[in-house]
Amino acid sequence: MLLYEVSCLIETHDTRYLLRFIRHNTGQLTRSWLDATLYKMKIDHSFTTREATPLDSVAIAQIYNQGIADRIATFEIALRTPADIERWFDGIHPVVVVERDMEVVAFAATSTYRPRACYASNAEFSVYVDRSARGLGAGYIAMQALISAARAAGFTKLISRVFVENSASRSMLQKSGFREVGIYEKHGQLDGVWRDVVIVELLLEYVDNVASR
Repeated sequence: MLLYEVSCLIETHDTRYLLRFIRHNTGQLTRSWLDATLYKMKIDHSFTTREATPLDSVAIAQIYNQGIADRIATFEIALRTPADIERWFDGIHPVVVVERDMEVVAFAATSTYRPRACYASNAEFSVYVDRSARGLGAGYIAMQALISAARAAGFTKLISRVFVENSASRSMLQKSGFREVGIYEKHGQLDGVWRDVVIVELLLEYVDNVASR
C-alpha cells in the first residue's frame, strides 16, 4: 500500500508533498527504492513511448549515429543508414521509441543474443538518446518500455555490455533493475584503444519486484 501511495504521488507530480511523504516513511522504504523514486522525479514527463515501426528508421539511424560519433556507447564505427535499421524489424525482437512533441528522441531495441537454440529466450538490447534529450530521463523511459515489450514478446532475459566509463547508462540500468554481472577487460578496440565493458542482465520474471527493492 505504501509503494502504491508514492506511485500515485509521482503521477500527480506533487513534488513538495511527495518529498514530505517519503521523509515521514523513510524507515519503511529501501534505499535502492528511494534512489529510483527520486530518479523518476527528475524525468521530463512530456515524453511518450510507443512501439517503433520501419517508418521510424530515419530517426533511429540519426540517433544511433550520434552515439557512434560520440564514442560513448558502442564499438561500432560505421554509420548506419535507414535501410540498416529497417532490417531490425524481424517480427520477433521489439523496438520502441520515445517521443517528445511528436519527434523521436530516443529508442531501445532488442536483437538476437546468440544463434544457439538454448539461448532463444534471451535478447541483446541497446538504448540510445538524441543529444538534445540526454539527461532528462528519456533513456530510462525507453528502457521501461522495452522491458515491457520484451516480456510480452516472450523473452526471459535482457543482456548487454556497457563501457565502464559510461556512468550515466550504468546508473540508469541499475535503477531499471539490471544487475552488473562483471567486467570484460580489454573486450574490444575502439580507435586503437582497448576498452573494458560491464556485463549487465535483467531477468524479466523478476521485473515486478524491482520497485519494491
